[in-house]
Amino acid sequence: MFNCLKSALLVLPAVVFSGNCFEQPDISFPDSGAVWTNSVYSNDPPPSSQELLWSVSYCAYGEDTLMLGDAYKKLHTCSAGYKGAIRVLDDRVFFVPRDSVQEYLVYDFNLTEGDTAYNVYWEAGGDARLSNVGILYDVEWPLVTGRRAFYTDIGFWVQGIGGYGGLFVEAGPNLSNVAFQLDCMSRWDTVLVGGGSSSCVVISSTPDPVGSSTAIAFPNPTNGMVSIRTANYYDQPKVRIFSTTGTELFVPTKFLQEELKVDLHALDPGLYLIEVTERGRRQVHKVRLDRDQ
Repeated sequence: MFNCLKSALLVLPAVVFSGNCFEQPDISFPDSGAVWTNSVYSNDPPPSSQELLWSVSYCAYGEDTLMLGDAYKKLHTCSAGYKGAIRVLDDRVFFVPRDSVQEYLVYDFNLTEGDTAYNVYWEAGGDARLSNVGILYDVEWPLVTGRRAFYTDIGFWVQGIGGYGGLFVEAGPNLSNVAFQLDCMSRWDTVLVGGGSSSCVVISSTPDPVGSSTAIAFPNPTNGMVSIRTANYYDQPKVRIFSTTGTELFVPTKFLQEELKVDLHALDPGLYLIEVTERGRRQVHKVRLDRDQ
């Protein structure tokens, strides 16, 4: 799937994309259940292979926050905590970095070829930068209804996905044989970019569907012990626990009559996903572990 984006950079301005590049397209920029994995590679001359230098994943869990009267969703560096907050307004994406109340534009999909987006926030080498981004080509996506893609003078933007170089990292001129790329982008359990990548992190559920399961999880937040109760008292439900980065965790569980007890005491405080499957129906509960509860 990610190769579709790469081909766009190589065949300009007439680009044709196959319909299997994106499955179940979501046109709006996601602020819930989404993960982006940015990676940087060294491109040594042949026959040496591409070498991963570093990667970082960003997670949007759908947590609300309010800044100067405006509603945002929190964005986290998946393994290192709060990154900042994002909001989407008329297909423009805005970002407020951590420890700041200053809002910056990240993407604007209302533009057309020849337009310029001013003071666009991006990152390079760990440093935040602002640039005026010119829209060089408005690339057509005929088989993905409504989605827009721009080839800009600092990178490649795809509506509902983000940048070719990653959520914040955009690829500049390759002067030092270094390649920036979005290795993975997923929303809930649908991978939109990078389906074959081992680094692809998926938040392992769709938003809890109404009626998908009769299970309830309580208390939430919890200081360690979570009870899972279902209306089906005779068949023990299957329970799996995941970190928000998609890693399955193995913690003590015990089925007692009408309840399944899940012991999270050994885990660090934070947000966890408890997947409950009963009679083929699945529901995922987002449970916060808080020692002060």
